Amino acid sequence: MKRRGRWGLRGRLTASFALGALLLSAALAAASFTATRSYLLSQRETSAVDRTLAQGQTLADGLRSTGAEPGDLLDGLRAAPDARLLLHLDGRWYGADVGEVQPVPAQLGREVEAGHASRQRVEVAGSHQLIVGVPLEGRNAQLYEVFSLDELDGTLRRTSRALALIALLTTAVGAAVGWATSRRLLRPLSDVITTSRSIADGRLSARLPDSRDPDVAPFVESFNAMTQALQDRIDRDARFAADVSHELRSPLTTLSAALSVLRGRRDELGGRGRAALDLLGNEVDRFAVLVQDLLEISRLDAGHPFDREPVGLARLVLTSPSLARLPDVAVEVDASVAGVTVAGDKRRLERVLANLLQNAVRYGGGVTAVRVTPGPDTRPDGTPTCVLVAVEDSGPGVPPEDRDRIFERFSRGSGGDRDGTRGVGLGLALVRDLVAAHGGEVWVEDRPGGGARFVVALPALGVDQDEPVPQPVRTAPP
Repeated sequence: MKRRGRWGLRGRLTASFALGALLLSAALAAASFTATRSYLLSQRETSAVDRTLAQGQTLADGLRSTGAEPGDLLDGLRAAPDARLLLHLDGRWYGADVGEVQPVPAQLGREVEAGHASRQRVEVAGSHQLIVGVPLEGRNAQLYEVFSLDELDGTLRRTSRALALIALLTTAVGAAVGWATSRRLLRPLSDVITTSRSIADGRLSARLPDSRDPDVAPFVESFNAMTQALQDRIDRDARFAADVSHELRSPLTTLSAALSVLRGRRDELGGRGRAALDLLGNEVDRFAVLVQDLLEISRLDAGHPFDREPVGLARLVLTSPSLARLPDVAVEVDASVAGVTVAGDKRRLERVLANLLQNAVRYGGGVTAVRVTPGPDTRPDGTPTCVLVAVEDSGPGVPPEDRDRIFERFSRGSGGDRDGTRGVGLGLALVRDLVAAHGGEVWVEDRPGGGARFVVALPALGVDQDEPVPQPVRTAPP
C-alpha cells in the first residue's frame, strides 16, 4: 500500500484559501497602517507648526512692545499639554527645566537660525518627540516647541493590533470558505470513492447519483456507463460458466454411471485395462469436482442470494463429515466460542472446511490440527466480534510471494500434489469467494514449528446458550 501524504486534496485547498486570505489581509493591513501613520503624523506636524508659528508671533510682539524679561514672556505663553517651549535669544536658552533639556539637533538649529521654520522628529530616552522651530521677527531669537509623540505612538500600536486581529479573522474566514468550497468541489470525488468501494465489495449495482452540474454530469454518465458495462460483462461470464457447467452435468452423469459399471467389472479386465480404468476414474472424479466448483463460483459471481441462519461454528467443525475421515487430527475449540454463532449457510461453510482439509492433505503433507478460537477484538459484553477457524498442516509452508496468488482461480501454487492426483485449481478460490460472501476473510500464515496455517475469520452473530456442542472436545491423540 502506498503511503499517503500528510496533506490531502481538501487540506491543500483549504490551506491555499487560508494562505491567500492571510497574504491579502496582511497586505491590506500593512497598506492601511502605513496610510494611517502617514496621515496622523502629517496632521500632527501641521497642527504643531501652526501652533508654534502663532506662539512665535505672540512672543515676538511681546519682546518688541514691553521690557519684560524673556523668561516671563515665555512663561506667559500657553504651551500644549504634551509640549514645552524653549527660547533661544542672543545665544542664551530660556524655558522650564532648560538645564535638563537636550540641545535641539544641530541641523534643525541651523535651519531655524537661517530664518526658516522647520521641524524634526527625534527619539530621547526611548520616547519619540517632535521639535518645531520658528524664527522671531525683528530679533535674533528662535522659538522651539517640543511635542511628545507618545500618545500618537499608542494610537498607532492599537491600530496595528486591530489590523493584525482583522488579518487573523480574515485568514480564519478564508480557511472556512476554503473548507466549505473543497467539500462542495470534492463531493463528486467522494461519491466516486464510495461507489467504487461498493463495486469492489461486489455490489455491482452501485451507481453514482445524477448531477445537474454541466461539468460533472458527463463524468457521472461515463462512470455509470462503464460500471453498467462491467456488470453486464460479469453477468454474461457468470451465465456462460453456469450454462457450460449445467450442460456438462448430463454427460458427466452418463460418464459416472458408465464408470460405475466398469468399476463393478474391474476384476474382469486385464492389467492394462485396470490401469486405464483407474486413470479414467481419476479424471472423471476430477472433472466432477471441476463442474461442481464452477457451478458454485458462477452462482457467487452472479450474486445469487442464499439463505442465512445462525450456525454454530464449533459444532459444525466437530461434526464435519470431512473431518470425521481424519480421526487422528487434533481438534481444539476454545471454550469462549463454544456457543458463538455466525450468520451463514451451513452447506457452504462445510464446503469451506472440506476444501481447506483437502488442500492440506493434497499439498501440505497432511492436516495436523484444526482450531476454533475467538478473534482479537471483543464487544462491550465480552463476546468476540469474530470467530477464527484455523487448519494447520505439516508441509513446507507457503512462500510469502504465493500467499495471495494461491487464492486465485486455477492457481495451484509452487508445490505439487502429494497424493499423485492433480487438483483443478478452484478449491482455495472457492474458499475465498464463499468466505467473502459470508462477510469474512481468509489468509495463510506460517505455523509455529513449520508448515502452513489457513485461517478463516467470520463475523460473530452472537452467543446461543442452547447451541449444542459435542463433548468432549477432540484434542490431539496421546
